[in-house]
Amino acid sequence: MDQPGAGTQLSLIRVVTALSALETLRQMPAGKTLELFADNRGEGGNVDGKNAFEMTPRAYAATRVVAAIGVALWGAGVRNAPTAVCANLGFGLAQKHVVDFHKKAWNYNSHINAFMALLSIADAGGRDPDPAADKHAVDSAALAILQLYYATMYLQSGLAKVRVSGLRWGDGRTLRASLAEHGNALGKRMSRLPQGALAGAASGSLVFEFLFPLVMLALWHKKTALGVMSIGFHSIIKATMNISFWHHSVFALPLFVAPADLRRAAEKIQQFFETD
Repeated sequence: MDQPGAGTQLSLIRVVTALSALETLRQMPAGKTLELFADNRGEGGNVDGKNAFEMTPRAYAATRVVAAIGVALWGAGVRNAPTAVCANLGFGLAQKHVVDFHKKAWNYNSHINAFMALLSIADAGGRDPDPAADKHAVDSAALAILQLYYATMYLQSGLAKVRVSGLRWGDGRTLRASLAEHGNALGKRMSRLPQGALAGAASGSLVFEFLFPLVMLALWHKKTALGVMSIGFHSIIKATMNISFWHHSVFALPLFVAPADLRRAAEKIQQFFETD
């Protein structure tokens, strides 16, 4: 699992995780909104027979503020137990309050919670007996775990499609409906493509999601291309259906593309333009 430069990549992932958590906190609905919507549904705040809104709007707002402060300090590099606990616990409690209201929200961006927890655990490791070597081993292992976690999200997505629709998902009909319903001008034009073209695109997305973790394991030391492909995959979805998976795709670059790879790519581009 040795990965040169793992520590630098983890630092970048840490910043991206913190920014993603802060943006998630910003987008969370206000406590009053949750209570009013629950009342409109006639549930009085009760979900599955339990009081899902035991946290008052004021307590929920305070939790979001405390979480934001903890996450900001943690993302800025403050590495001590109180900061890590404040960031993880505060963000987790705020998430739980929203999830109690709408349980599917947990699956939507729970990877941010997982990334924050794993990075916090990695911060506490690698001290004895050889601090430098041990820390590098911990960083390499932590980076590998995060990369595998990212890959399993694609596998989960592919399995969900097959579980709900079976292999029929690959015939393009679901993709056509999605493009027609959610698509922008480009997406709506694409929804009128021949069935074969849409079937190829739908099947291709299934292949990409199922093969992503397998290719990553098979080409462990050549994973950089996967990060680039992931960004392209989500960029196409955004460009055609205007559906943003930013909370997932923002991790592709720091997870799979090391700073050294970026430097080498920049040097190659420069050499190309300098060539007569």
